[in-house]
Amino acid sequence: MFHSLDKQARSETFDINLDSIHQNAITCVCIYTEKNEKASKISTSEADGQLVIWDLNFLERSIQNLIIE
Repeated sequence: MFHSLDKQARSETFDINLDSIHQNAITCVCIYTEKNEKASKISTSEADGQLVIWDLNFLERSIQNLIIE
């Protein structure tokens, strides 16, 4: 519990791990890198301050053959 308080400013005694990079609500999305007036990377941040940089080209290739059933 004290580790959670110190590192993440949380007071919960339990933790729920989601199958997601962000564990809290995303509060901001910004263009991080732009090439030829097109975003190539974006950043997302959440309420606890975690910042994630997303490479849009990599994400596009990763889900190219995605099938949702």
